Order: sequence, then structure tokens, then C-alpha cells
Amino acid sequence: MKKKLALMVLVLFVLAPMVALAQTWYTANQATVAWDPVPPVATGDTIKYQVYTRVGTTGTPVKVGNEITATQLAITFSVEGRYYVGVDAVRYPSGETAGIRSATISWSSNAADCSSAGPFGIVYYVAPGAVKNLRNAP
Repeated sequence: MKKKLALMVLVLFVLAPMVALAQTWYTANQATVAWDPVPPVATGDTIKYQVYTRVGTTGTPVKVGNEITATQLAITFSVEGRYYVGVDAVRYPSGETAGIRSATISWSSNAADCSSAGPFGIVYYVAPGAVKNLRNAP
């Protein structure tokens, strides 16, 4: 009975939280990320998006290009690392040129911000050089 109880405690308090925090890592030098559009607050609003990357969950957000109106973007990586992707919405009320940013950036590391597929990150590794001087070995 004690062994069964110990096993249940292990599953409930050790293994279950690990599964809940699982995320998918994609290895690529380029990845396309997409998100649902944010509805305008008022008629005539323009909604734009700013995409960011950061290394780790506490790294400094780095802007990827300029604000866009599309709801997806291809990101190309040139420095090795494990990246998370973030997006925030920027509202431009009709006739205004200054944007109003969303309160937070939605990050791919946060399950609440992701689709049902869950949190994800992108890993980029620089490829090694090409092999040279191939020959038939005796």
C-alpha cells in the first residue's frame, strides 16, 4: 500500500507538472510564426503587430523588423541560440500616427498565449563547413 501511495505522489507532484510544462523546440535557421488577428477597438482603427525574439524566458526582447499588418512572419536566425518569439499588438486610432501598444507581449514560451499545440521555441545552430578533398582510400 505504501509503495502505491509513493508512486501516486511521484506521478501527481513530480511527473505531471513536468508534462504540463513541456514545450516543443524546432531546429531551423528560419521559421514562420502566425497568430490570430486582434480586433479593432473602434471603427477606423488600424492594428499592427511587432514581432520580437529573445533568448531564454528572461532575455531582452529584440525587435524583428518593423511593425506589420499581416498575422504571420518568417524569421531568419543568424546567431546560434534557443529563441522564443513574442508579438504585441499596436492600435492606431483613425487619423493618428502614434500607436498604442498592448499591455503585454505574447510569448511562445507561455502556454496561455499559444494555440492548443502548446508552447514552443526555435533553436538555431550554425551548420559546419563542407567536407573537402574526398578520395578513394586504399
